[in-house]
Amino acid sequence: MKINLKLFKKNVYWVISLILFGLVVIFSSVMLITLEIGAEADETSIGFIFLGNRSADERESVISQGIQTWQEQAQYTIRYQGYQIPVNLNIFAFDMEKTTETLVSNQNNLAIFNVNESEKSVWLNTMTSIMGATIMDTFDDETFFDDVLDDVMTLSRIKSYDLVNYLDTDLMDYVLNTETMTSISSDDVDDIITAVTDIVIPKMSRFSLLDALNDLTLNNEQLSIIASGILSIIDDSHFTSLDFEIYQYLPSWATQGQNVRILEVNDFDLSFYNSSMNDYRIHISNPSETSLRFELMGYPYITEYASTTQLLEVIAYQTIIYDDETIDALTPGVIITETATEFIYQVVIQNGTNGAIYETLRTMTPYQGDVQTITIYIEHYLPIDEIIHQHIVEKGG
Repeated sequence: MKINLKLFKKNVYWVISLILFGLVVIFSSVMLITLEIGAEADETSIGFIFLGNRSADERESVISQGIQTWQEQAQYTIRYQGYQIPVNLNIFAFDMEKTTETLVSNQNNLAIFNVNESEKSVWLNTMTSIMGATIMDTFDDETFFDDVLDDVMTLSRIKSYDLVNYLDTDLMDYVLNTETMTSISSDDVDDIITAVTDIVIPKMSRFSLLDALNDLTLNNEQLSIIASGILSIIDDSHFTSLDFEIYQYLPSWATQGQNVRILEVNDFDLSFYNSSMNDYRIHISNPSETSLRFELMGYPYITEYASTTQLLEVIAYQTIIYDDETIDALTPGVIITETATEFIYQVVIQNGTNGAIYETLRTMTPYQGDVQTITIYIEHYLPIDEIIHQHIVEKGG
């Protein structure tokens, strides 16, 4: 009887142990399931607004506070040629009812906004006053506002958009400046037009004419003609750091301000920097057999550019006189001066020309900004000496 009692007690202990173990397993499973369900619920959000641990009654208040915070912090801009124009976020009106109706638990949801057409119209009018009608007439506002709305619905705080992404690509061919060069030989005109009609000025880089045209078989004078034409249309532009040499004695086709000398062996080049995020283009055409037209083409400017040239200094020429006993009254072109004691016979072999120093200035007038004037280049022309051959004959001699 004692043995059976011991066996009974031993079995009871095993049963109790199994029951306790089963309870622990059940409790652990229930806790894991509860925690997993809780963790999934915690993932419900709208953008950065966390809703997972909020009751249905609390959610509207939390959403309202989050939208207000977003409106205070959000910065949306559209950029163009260095300008940053704010996007008026009052265009987008938050819709609480639709947002809560479409809310899906355990995921990141979108905030639903409606477009306020009157606010949109006001903003577009402001853009036109800044950008001008030429730009805004090609602006795809429908695509732009669709893109902005996509970011607004995710409650993105900082966004910037490039205006050119919403402009007609034909606007890249807008003519900014044009100049015509004349008195060019017809052979040079033919060779240039045959070789090149368009030259690309790459964005955010330093342009070099020699690098751009290094594959062409144009001679130095023909390259100089192209460079001089380009110089004449980039004075009124955004290009900076102009570097070039000039002809001291102007060819027939060159003028002050339209004078660049290219000499490959000496690295005489025309170079300048394009700071824009967009390419620009030089188009060359021939309105006549002896002339070339140069056009600067690209997206229109907001900032106004205007150039002027001023004479800084006149460098007087010298007169050099050489004795020449072969000159007399019968010499062609002789100038005879008689004094009380002598006859002076002179022939002008070379006319004198004063030299000069010219400064070309660029005035930049930004929209609602301070006007700035800078020197973009200086031309230094040496004088040409006057040369006279002279014979003096004393009277009675």
